[in-house]
Order: sequence, then C-alpha cells, then structure tokens
Amino acid sequence: MRCMSPLSGVAFLGVVVVTGVSLVVGGPSAAAPAGYRVRDLGTLGGASSAAVAVNTGGYAVGWAETAAGERHAVRWSPAGVIRDLGTLGGRTSAATALDDSGRVVGQAELADGSRHAFLWTPGVGMRDLGTLGGRDSSAADLNASGYVVGKAQRADGIDRAFLWRPGTGIRDLGALTGDESRASAINDSGQVAGWFQSEESYCCARAFRWSPEEGMRDLFTSFTGAAYAYTVYSVDLNEAGQVAGKLGGYAPEGGEDDYLFVWDPDKGLLPVTFTALDLNGHPVDLNDAGQLAGTMHYWDEHGHGYWPERAFRWSAAEGIRDLGSLGSRMSVGLAINNAGEVVGVTPRRDQPDRHAFVWDPERGMRDLGTLGGAVSEAVAVSDAGRVVGTAATAAGDSHAVVWDPPEGRVTVRTVAVADTYVNRLAAGTSFGRSSSLASGGTVGYVSYLRFAVPPAPAGRTLVAATLRLRTNSSTFAGSADVHEIRGVTGTWSGSTTWRTRPGLGTSRVGVLVPATSASPFLARLDPAALTPGTAVNLAVTGTGTDSAWFWSRDHACAANRPTLDLVYR
Repeated sequence: MRCMSPLSGVAFLGVVVVTGVSLVVGGPSAAAPAGYRVRDLGTLGGASSAAVAVNTGGYAVGWAETAAGERHAVRWSPAGVIRDLGTLGGRTSAATALDDSGRVVGQAELADGSRHAFLWTPGVGMRDLGTLGGRDSSAADLNASGYVVGKAQRADGIDRAFLWRPGTGIRDLGALTGDESRASAINDSGQVAGWFQSEESYCCARAFRWSPEEGMRDLFTSFTGAAYAYTVYSVDLNEAGQVAGKLGGYAPEGGEDDYLFVWDPDKGLLPVTFTALDLNGHPVDLNDAGQLAGTMHYWDEHGHGYWPERAFRWSAAEGIRDLGSLGSRMSVGLAINNAGEVVGVTPRRDQPDRHAFVWDPERGMRDLGTLGGAVSEAVAVSDAGRVVGTAATAAGDSHAVVWDPPEGRVTVRTVAVADTYVNRLAAGTSFGRSSSLASGGTVGYVSYLRFAVPPAPAGRTLVAATLRLRTNSSTFAGSADVHEIRGVTGTWSGSTTWRTRPGLGTSRVGVLVPATSASPFLARLDPAALTPGTAVNLAVTGTGTDSAWFWSRDHACAANRPTLDLVYR
C-alpha cells in the first residue's frame, strides 16, 4: 500500500504541526459584510458555476461550466483549486454530495445521452453505479462507508429507491405500496430515508426509513383519513435515525397547505407535525442534534398561510424560532450544521436583491455579501463553519463561492496515544501493542483507543468531532455490520485482557460500517461526549458476527493510524 500524507483526504488550510497535533485555520481572502472571507471558486472556463455541498475539511462540490458551455461535476480543494471530475462519456455531469474522506456522488451523462449515478473517489476517478435495468439513475447522498443512495429506473421505466454498496453493487429498496420510491439520505449506520408512492393515488407519497434489520418502514402508519392525501418531499435523516421532511396536502385537523414532520425512532411522530411551512418547495435540513432548519409562513385571520416567508430553526426543546431577516419581511432557511448555524437567503432592507446569510444564536443573522454583483445564496454550511453557495460577480455572472468564517474555525487533529484489543475466546490473553485492532465478529473483539485531547483554544467551543480509522489490507478486514463507538467507564492498558476489560458507556457516541478492506472510514462523534484538556477513551465494538480489522497507532505509515479531528468555534 502506498503511504500517503497524514492529512490525505482532509487537506486543510494553514496547517501547523505542533507536538503531533495539527492546528488548522482559515485562509486569506476578501472581506464580506459579516466579516466572513468571501472567495470566488471560479469555473472551468465558462460563465457560471455553483457549489452545493462542503465537508468538514473544506472540500466543496457542485458543477462548473467549461469553455464549451458544458456543465461538469467539480470538486474544489480548501484552497479553492478546482478539479474537473469528468463525465461517463457524455457532455455533462453534476455533483450532489461528498463525505469527509473526499468521495463525491452525483449524476453524469453517458455517450448515449442517458444519465447515471456516479461515485468519484480520489485516486480512482468516476465510477458508473448503473441502474436497476432502466435508462437513468441519480445519486442523492453517501455515508462514511461509501454507501450511496438515490433513485434508479427499472426496465419498465419506474423510478425506485436504491442502495449501492462496494462489493455488492446496486439494490432496489422497493416500495411498500404503489410503484415508485426515492431515497434522499443515508446515515453512517446504513439507515436510509426517502418516500414511496401511496397506493391511494399516483400523485401522493409517504415517507419511509429503511434499515438492513427492518427493511422499509412506513413512518405515517399513525395517520388516518385525510392524511393519505399527503405528498412527501424534502426528506432528511440524521445520525440518531430521526427523519424530517415536508408534506403537501390535507392535515388531519383540516386545512390544505405544506407542513413539517419530524419522526423519532423512540417517540414516533413528534408534536411539531403539521406546523405550516412555505409553498415554494424550499428544503428542510436536519442536524445530528435534532435541530431542523427550513422556511415557514404565517397565518392570516382567516387561517390561510400568507407572506412573508421566514427562515426558522426548530428543536423539540426550543420549538420553532423565527430567525428574522436583514430588514425585509422575508427570509429562506436552507441548511444547518451540527453547531446549530443556519444559512440561506434574504432580501436586505429596502433592497429587491437577495443576499446570502448566516445565523447563529449569539450574533443573529448576518449578511454574507456577494462577489461584487447584486445577489447571492448560501446553500450549505460545514461543521467547521465554512459556507458555500453562489454569488453574482460585478460582470453579472453567477459563480460558486465559499465564505470562510471571520474567526477562522480551528481544527485539531490528534493521533491515538494508546490502543489495544481483546478477544472473548482468548479471555486471558493480552494482545498489547499490535499493528492491527479488531471489532465484533463471533469471537467478540473489542478495541480500545486513547486520545490526548488538547484544551480548547481560548474563547472557543468544541462543535464537531470525527474518529478516523482505516481497515487493514487483509481480505477479511471489511465488515457488513454496524460497529459502534462507545465511551469507556473503567481503566485499561496494553496488558488488558477480556477478563480485565473495562465497562462501556450505555449510549453510543458514533457508528461506522467499515465495508471494505484497505479503506478509510469515519465516525462522526457526539462532541458532548468529549472533554477538551483530558484523555478521551473510546471503544469500538461490533453489533454482529462479521468482524472488522483496522490499522493501529503502531502502523509504519502515519496516514493509517487512528486519528481524532476536533472542530472548535
């Protein structure tokens, strides 16, 4: 295996290595009205481009026009260097999502004019994910294991939700009723969310959550009567397995409009159901803390929805919070990160042109400005606070843009300072320091990792954390099972055995599905489970009979060692 840079896949700006810890800050650029640094991401020689997603490391994806006027999927580096991801033999392509390891999904044209879902991987390039026997497919999302979801046509032309996995290929997730279904989101546990066609009417649809254990589950089984008239769209899913989205149709209590729903795996449909939303098809976005961002409108004295639209943030604890505007009557919320920051678009006071905004509880709504033109729109925000979208140039062209936060988010990468594993069938054996770690399987492997988490930089709060492991090169290293990350409640060392192993926390703080050998896998952790300035002890344990094998901190190649990435705001 080629040993790559320790920062491969998460290349940051301004990296300074201090005693084994990488300190990362934002790069220079022009100032925006909110103090953010705005950077033009450019094109491939054409007039326009758009960024649609950004990861914690600062990579962004979207599309850009070539000099010939063709749109190609692109990935921008944190420094703003554009990379043409190509096509599948046709003229056009576009990226829709990426993960923290830099893999990209989207849709690309073939030579015959059909369009297929693709997965682009650094070092491999663009891979055609195929269809379910029909002409077209498109990818909507992927998880840390490289699983991809979207929609694909069958031979009869019907669109169906699909799941694509390395080694097994594309799978039809089916539909509980009717014919059509679509998948729009997948989490790191392998759960999938989307919608399927209702049998009552071709026009109507119902939300589902699919998992390997349960298959497809109708989230609206508690609905009766007029609820069947709903059309579901803009469905999102978080790491806790909660599902949120928008409904268009008739509410059980009467009235015809668009409404919000949030479904929880333990509580079912939450009381927020049927809160009125806008009528213009804007999406909703759900973070891992259960906070939801979107756009609502108000009711008049006759019980009808009316202008203005207003961006909101919702949570079970807070309820709906109107995020205001930049002096006008309206705003549109489009995305939220795990720190609770919301981005979107709003007109300014006495100005017809819309500007991108960022909102947080401490500073409220701030104008992100443009590239010298009249309009801009923010569509995504990373946990590190980097915002992407589009903005008009002084010449009137629409370009992809990134806004770097004014305080320069700080990302710290630390390597495990200790690790070992235990084996239930060798209960008295200490495996000490080894080049590999193991989890799950019939023998009950459990791995332990310790990270020396440095104190938080002055005035900053931990908002995101990611555990990075790499499966080793053995053919059996990958696993189809979910592997959980849990806290450790006792002490352990290199001499720990199965008999002397410590206890584990009752709640998992992260998950991963390490599906293939010799591949990086990331688990997004609950930052509340980590305390800066202390030693953090984590355990990796399987949930099934298929074991996973990872490289340990003793591997000769630094890029293969377990690391913890911490993002402070």
